[in-house]
Amino acid sequence: NYPYIQTIILTAYSEFTYAQTALKLRVHNYVIKTKFVKELPPAIEETVQYIKNLEQANSIQNRDHMKSLIFSGILDGSIAEPSKISYWLGQYNLDLENYFIVLSEMIFPGQFSGKTPDIARSMEAFKNFHDLAFQKYHCFSMWLQGNFLLNIIDFQEGTPSENMQSVVMVCNDVLSTVKNFMPFKLNMAISQHHQDVSELILAYREAHTALNRSLNENILSIFTAQGNEETGSELPDIYST
Repeated sequence: NYPYIQTIILTAYSEFTYAQTALKLRVHNYVIKTKFVKELPPAIEETVQYIKNLEQANSIQNRDHMKSLIFSGILDGSIAEPSKISYWLGQYNLDLENYFIVLSEMIFPGQFSGKTPDIARSMEAFKNFHDLAFQKYHCFSMWLQGNFLLNIIDFQEGTPSENMQSVVMVCNDVLSTVKNFMPFKLNMAISQHHQDVSELILAYREAHTALNRSLNENILSIFTAQGNEETGSELPDIYST
């Protein structure tokens, strides 16, 4: 219940059974008194570093959760005033003055039917790989309802055509890796280039429209002003957690 409180046992008992019991009780370290002058300082140092790493991990997790809530609010319209949108995005250094949206849909074959843990593991593995593939960009990804992953990529420089080409190359690499090494199918779609945060919902709809028009699997679709019309399908809902 208190992860930032860690315990080090200093004891005269060296029997392994005592150490086993300590581990079961989630004691972080176990130091024998006859060796404590040598072993206690590094044990304390390692435990302190463990707590710092834990705090940092929780901070990143909370920060990403807040980002998800903010973008959820923007996409579902609950955060609609431009001043509020600008304020919240500014908290995370996201200007959204030169951005695209990439929307990915994971498609699971029949053998995954009813296997929720397998699907969850595949989604986690794909999210980790996806974020690694896009790590050189200033971007933020989040899950939507179902098997949709939304990625907002905000460029600090470059022309729209150059940036689009760069995103296309990464998307093709992702699709190729998924096709050859992962147990599901994947479609990806890219919105048009946008320069105003008020167009975020429009960019989202563009990516979804292009994705919905994919007739095959493992396909990258790019929304264009011509030849893409809104379909009657509903947009995937935002996760509430």
